[in-house]
Amino acid sequence: MARKAKPRKGMRFNYAIESVVDRTVREQYRFLDHCQTNRVELTIFSTSGASFNGIVHRFDRETILFGGRGKSATPRLIYKSFIAMIIPREAIGLFAEYKGLGTARCKNRKKRFLRALQELRDRQQKAGWLCHDDDNPAQE
Repeated sequence: MARKAKPRKGMRFNYAIESVVDRTVREQYRFLDHCQTNRVELTIFSTSGASFNGIVHRFDRETILFGGRGKSATPRLIYKSFIAMIIPREAIGLFAEYKGLGTARCKNRKKRFLRALQELRDRQQKAGWLCHDDDNPAQE
């Protein structure tokens, strides 16, 4: 008779998912910190379709304290789960060093494709299927 496996206590930790979440949180934190320190004016669009204009006063993992520039402007506490999109008024060069690099997966895919293409060309030359223009007697 087979023994039943004991159920594990707690959830298993998935490092792949956690690293993606951590990276997203770090990028979000970096963007909001830049907007807060430089007082960049933003437009926040909510999931319900409403839009808010202002600057970031404070933020944490779940909320943003968002409001106007003046002292009389009362800031609003907005949950991040309520936010659909954030657009800065002017262009931010915060992630300019990453522009055009693509993801590591995309780079590795391109390298594998080029390597496979070179191997195919080498096999065709070795088998005599592929000849260079200077070796082709038909052009003389």
